[in-house]
Formats: sequence, C-alpha cells, structure tokens
Amino acid sequence: MRLNFFGGSAKSGGEESQGASWRRSPREAGDHARDRRDWDEAERWYAQHLETNPQDFAIWVQLGNCRKELGDYTGSLDAYDRAGRLDEQDPDIHLQKGHALKLAGRASDAIAAYRRSVECRAENNPALLELAALAPMELARLPNRGARLDAGVRTLYLDVTDLIDYVKGNVTLSGIQRVAANLIARAADYSRSARAVSIMFVAPDYGKKRLLTVGSRLMNGLVEMMLAGNPERKTLDGILSAIESSKQPATIGAGDILAIPGAFWIVADFDLINVLRQRGATIVVFVHDLIQATNPEYVHHGANEAFRVSFNDMACLSDRFVTSSDFVAKEIRRYLEDKLNLDVEIVATPLATELGRPKRSSDAGDPLSFLLEEGFVLCVGTIEIRKNHAYLIRIWERLIAEGAAPVPNLVFVGKWGWDIEDLKTYIAKSDYLGFRLHIYDALPDADLAWLYENCLFTIYPSFAEGWGLPIGESLAFGKPCVASSTTSMPEVGGRFCRYVDPYDLEGGLRVISAILSDPKGLAEWTNEVRTGFKPKSWRTFADEFFDAAVTAAEKIDLGNRGANCLIETAAIAPFGGAALAEMDARKMKLVSARMSRMSGWNAAETWGCWASQRRAVLRFRTKLLPGTDCAVYLHLRSPNDHAVGECAVKSGAFTTLLQVGGTPSWRVARCRVGERGMVELALLSGRGFKPRRERGADNTSDPRELYIGVIAVAIAPANDADARRKIIDQIVPELAIPFA
Repeated sequence: MRLNFFGGSAKSGGEESQGASWRRSPREAGDHARDRRDWDEAERWYAQHLETNPQDFAIWVQLGNCRKELGDYTGSLDAYDRAGRLDEQDPDIHLQKGHALKLAGRASDAIAAYRRSVECRAENNPALLELAALAPMELARLPNRGARLDAGVRTLYLDVTDLIDYVKGNVTLSGIQRVAANLIARAADYSRSARAVSIMFVAPDYGKKRLLTVGSRLMNGLVEMMLAGNPERKTLDGILSAIESSKQPATIGAGDILAIPGAFWIVADFDLINVLRQRGATIVVFVHDLIQATNPEYVHHGANEAFRVSFNDMACLSDRFVTSSDFVAKEIRRYLEDKLNLDVEIVATPLATELGRPKRSSDAGDPLSFLLEEGFVLCVGTIEIRKNHAYLIRIWERLIAEGAAPVPNLVFVGKWGWDIEDLKTYIAKSDYLGFRLHIYDALPDADLAWLYENCLFTIYPSFAEGWGLPIGESLAFGKPCVASSTTSMPEVGGRFCRYVDPYDLEGGLRVISAILSDPKGLAEWTNEVRTGFKPKSWRTFADEFFDAAVTAAEKIDLGNRGANCLIETAAIAPFGGAALAEMDARKMKLVSARMSRMSGWNAAETWGCWASQRRAVLRFRTKLLPGTDCAVYLHLRSPNDHAVGECAVKSGAFTTLLQVGGTPSWRVARCRVGERGMVELALLSGRGFKPRRERGADNTSDPRELYIGVIAVAIAPANDADARRKIIDQIVPELAIPFA
C-alpha cells in the first residue's frame, strides 16, 4: 500500500515526525529516507513523486536503487528501464542495472549491462571493475578509445610494459608503477583537452621489434582494480590474459611519440626503439632516479649491470628525459657529461603528492584499530637496505631502553625487498621490538590512507631517492614527516618536514625524542602542515608529463635529427654489454657503439652483435668535420669458426674488402665523415658466410641468420698519426710505447 502525500509514520529515537515529514515534498522526503537508509520508506515516497513527475530521470534511478536494496530485483530493473528510456546514454543506469542483474543471478545479462555502461563512459566508472572481474574478454573486445585517424592528430603511445610485468607478481602498487597507473588513468582527460593528441597504450614485443597496442579499457580496468586495493590473484590473471589477447599491431608515424614512464631497464633489447626513431618517432623516457649508477651499493649487482647497459642505450635513443625532481635532472646531466659525452634534453616534472582517500570498512573487527591505543609512527616504502629501516629500529630500541617518554608503535608498510635476511632475523630475535613493531607488506590503498590519517607523524630515513612519494603523501594527509636531508627529499618536503642525516643515528634519536616529548609542538607542526601544504594532484602531474612529451615532438626538426650515438676520436666503442662494466670499473667513459646499429642486425649480446642480413648498416656521430677522410677500426669475427669470409665495408665512395675468420681480429677500412659529423658504414658479408650456422659438435644450432659479427669500433682521421697510434696502443697494449 502506497502512502499518500500526508502519509508516513512517526519515527522513534529522535527521527523526523509526521509533521516534519509532510512539510517536505515527496522527492525531498524520499531523499531524507534514503540518507537514513530507510529503503522501504524512500521507495514509497519516490514512487509517489513519479506518479506526478514521470520525466524525473534521477528519481527513477533512485527508485531502482531502493528496490534493489530491498531485494526486489524485478521492480528495480523495471525502474532502471524507465530511466533508460529517458537517457539511454547515461552510464550509471547500465551500471546499476548490472548490479541488480548480478544480484538476481543473471550473470550474462549483468555482463552485457556493464559492457554498455563502459561503452557510455570508461573513465571513473566502477563498471570497469565489474567487467574486469566477471568477463575481462568483454573489455578486450571494446575498441581502443584512443584510436583516431584524423588528419593532424599526433598519437602518443604510452608504453605500459613495466606495469603489466609488475602486476604479474604483485597485487599492490609501488612507487614507479603508481606513476604509470596514474598516467593511464588520466590519459583520456588529457587527450580530450589536447585536441591534436591521441593517447594509446602499447606493450611492444621488443624481441620481435613489433609495436603492439593493448585495449585501453582493459588497462583502465586493471588500474582501477589495483587502486581499489587487494584484488584477487585469479581476477588479475584473468584481466592480464585479456590484455594479452587484445594486442594489435600498430604503425608509428613521423611526429608521433613513444613515451616510456616505467622501469625501462627490464627490457634487454631496444632495437625496436631505434627503428621507431628512424621512422620519425619522438622518444621520451621518464627517469625516476640514477641510484643504480650513483649508489650501486643499495641495489642488487645484477640490477646495476642491467641498468648501466639500458640507460646508456636509452641515452643514445631518447629525444627527451623527463625526471621526477631537479636533483635527478642534475644527476643525469652530470652522468651524461662525465660518462657518455652525450647531451639529452632533460625536463624535471615533480611527482604528485596525493594518494587518494579510497573507502574503507570500519567494522568493529578492524585489524588496525589497536594502533590507536598507544599511537604510532608510520614508515612507508619497500623494506630494503636503501630505505634504511635498520636506522629506525635502532632509534626505537634506544627510546624503549631510555624510557624517557611514552614510546609509540612503529609501523612499516612495504613489500620485502632484496638482501634483507639479516634484518628479518634481527627483527625476529627482538620480538618485533617487544611487539611495538608492526609490518604490513601487502596493504591496500584504503588501509594505507587510514594509517596516514591516524598516525602521529611519518618518518622516511632513506639514504637516496629520486623523489620520495611517501613524504608528499604524508604531507597531503596533513601529517608531518621526518625525512632524510639527502638527494631529492628536501624538494618534496620543503619547509614542512624536519630533516635528519640518515648516517647519523644520534642526530636522528635527538630529533625523534624531541618530537615525542613535546605533544604541543607536534600539534602545532601538524596544524602548520594541514593549513600550509598544497598537494599536487596526479591530474596535474599527468598533464605536465604529457605536455613534456608533446612539446619534445614539436621541437624536433626531423630533417636535421641525426643519431645520438657519439663515438669520440681514438676511443674504442664496444657493442657488447659486458665491456661497459669493465670500463666503468676502470673509471673510463662508457662510450658504446650498441645503438649505432641501424639495420640488418640481431640483438646485441654481452660480447658484441651478429648481423642478421648480408647488408648491415652502422651509423654514428663524431666530432669531426664533414668531408674528413678517416680510418675506421673494426673488431670483427665470422660465425664460421673454421672458414674465412669476405666482408666489404662501404662508406660513401670508399669500399674496403676485408678477410674475416672465426677468431676475433681487428681490421681497418676507409670512410668519409658526412654532414653533422655523421659516419655511415655498410658491412656486406660475401663469400664464406652461410645464411645459417652449421650444426655444431654438440648437435645444437642457432636458428638465426648470422653474418658478420662486430665486437668494437674506433675512428681516427687518416692524417692524424697520434690518434691512430692511440687506437693501436689500446688494441695491442703490450706494444704500446710508454711516455714520460
């Protein structure tokens, strides 16, 4: 039975009376009941309102929601259908309809409704999460939103390889991957505001030199799922499988952009980027830090080796580096000058300082609520040597031993990193600082936000950072932070942080003791942060990053852009990655010829590189004047161990015929420097080279086509005897003439 306008019963417990109720319109009364979660009364008021206002789209939706809460799924769907007749393009109608269908057990119909909702709007739409969980292949079938072929539209291809690879083994986001996730989430907004730019997501097959797009809505669904917190592994694997199925070949054109925001060093072979660059693509790379190069003691040895090779290759290929801080920008400039003799444009784009405030359950059984009893100090970051967690443990041990003031709990949030077994053992033996230390290694963002909101303050004693996301997040939540005074961290915290020397334990103890013993001072500091700190949004950061990529493309003169790969006169430049480690250990410049391979080459290996075709081209830059006749020294080998092959080296009008065997040997050819100091060599493998390697004695074979192999190259003007002698002295050091 429906209530008339004057109907309704009195509510006990101080709720509204009949008199107050009838003074409201049915629509207002329905809203008031809905806000009290009185679904039955709200449903009656909304139904009455719609009898006289059947065109009120929003109230048909509210009526459907009330009926859904009451378990009346048939009535709920009827209300949503009525709303849909008024505005079929509204994504919320199809979202709510999908919820009702799912609750009614009609999974296939729910999937169709969620799909329709995403078709209406993909951004900030919970239907993405529903589809990703129920039927990720439905997202894979949706067309790429960014695919536009309008004349004059520049395409920015955002490489999401690192994020996809990371999600295969993780359910929460770390710093680098959080950057990529937020760029993905805000790409559509930027594309709409920048009418001449379309953004598409790519996961290139670097090994096969193929650029592959992935479903944009799938990537948005993956990001929404990760940001929502603690997705199930099975659900993530389903959406990753759908992403793999969604891959489609793409062709990059002159003026388009490839932007790499993640951990680029996980890729071993950048030959694809070299190809794209030759086609006129602008290459923009986000460099989060240079810690692997400047502070190798804090990173696993294997990661250092991989980063050195990858960064050197990227420096030869990139048109612009974007960095997280002015500190990192200065570090890169110094490294490029000291180690590589390269000049790559660098733009500093500081990261965002917001985490977001996702909804969190506040049940009585909240597993974190006990932390409020004694208070707690929060430290967020991967638990590894570089983050300096041992520093905090020792300070807390001293605080507990001295007993001068109440000692709060210490909370670590972060996944376990590398080489921390000793720290784990120490923590266990200390009974987790007498149960004052609490470690959470897979915490969803909602719980992390709660910890930020409720901590006394945060502390971030890292030895070295490229930025320091947790510092900014803490300040954005209005919580003071004690941070390291080193590297980039003062850029993040500014005047709102108090700083400690991460190597000075006594100094850190004094700072922490002073804060804990002065609650009034901490309250004043907290108020200063809350009223004075201005957070930077991820939307702002994304706009700045995409602007940096687009302006890089706008500045490039493709007609005059040469190769970045610079080979100094009389310097031996290797093609293999292993040589760089030895050169670095000897404090030499890391001059490499790896990215001089323009066409006809297999992937570079640790020793050098095999040509994949009979004609293979090298192109590199020198500081020599155009028209200079030179001697080019090539360290070569044949893939046929017991046969000698002929290799012709062509450079302009010069052709030099060389005999090359299976034992590596140096050969000299003639060349002439072209415009802008460029040198181009075509290596033509002739007689004695077979298209495939013969089966060896161990009955194994290499399926690749292998022609001439290059190990290193050096160049000197033909008339510069000193430069040529320097090369020979390096080639045959035992014959070098000592000089006083």
